[in-house]
Amino acid sequence: MDMRKLSAAVARLALDGDRKDSCHGLMLSLGPQRLRSIGLFASCALVVGLSLRLIALNQAYATLRMRFDQPHAGDAVPAFHATSVSGDTFTVGENADIGARQVLFVLTTTCAYCKATLPVWAKLADSLVQLNDGRIRVIAISLDSLAQSRRYVADHRIRYPMVMFPNERLRRVYRARSVPQTVVVDAEGVVLYAHVGQLRVGPTLDSVYHAATWLPPPASGGPSVLMRRDTAGAIQGPQ
Repeated sequence: MDMRKLSAAVARLALDGDRKDSCHGLMLSLGPQRLRSIGLFASCALVVGLSLRLIALNQAYATLRMRFDQPHAGDAVPAFHATSVSGDTFTVGENADIGARQVLFVLTTTCAYCKATLPVWAKLADSLVQLNDGRIRVIAISLDSLAQSRRYVADHRIRYPMVMFPNERLRRVYRARSVPQTVVVDAEGVVLYAHVGQLRVGPTLDSVYHAATWLPPPASGGPSVLMRRDTAGAIQGPQ
């Protein structure tokens, strides 16, 4: 073996030995009490790190669960035919007019938050009806029976049509698990806006108006049209 390499190897061994002796000496100099304190501190730091990681994982799971359980903009829902409590037939989730919109109110007859939202829904429905061009349709979807829904409409004097999902599969596809829901869909069944929870006057209601009244650009390439809402809450035509 090359003497230089042998000398270098011996020197490294000696240095490693000195390091081990130094570490051992340092541990002895600290004393048992201080070593236990350091060990306890390291254990606490590990527990805190693992706890933060668990919180992050729980938050990610909750986000994924909400994404699965609630409607979101960009979701596509299938069209279906339904009969209202008054006997009229409606098609939900589809319209021949590419610029048409449907505003869906999803509720149950026993939900306190749904009942609290009824005045805002009524104001929204009345404002949209004032457009009077037939392009925006407001439909309530009840998750309860026909008898319960019919009584609810009568008790609360609801003027917009109310229908029910014809089967449980459609209820799952529309992600109607939590109520109340306010959902705006376009003529092809694409969700433009969705709000889960009590609807109040303010920015959220403004977002519903915006989604319901925005028109796509015409085929000629001209500017899109946004119908404006005045300060009283009524929707005016294009300006």
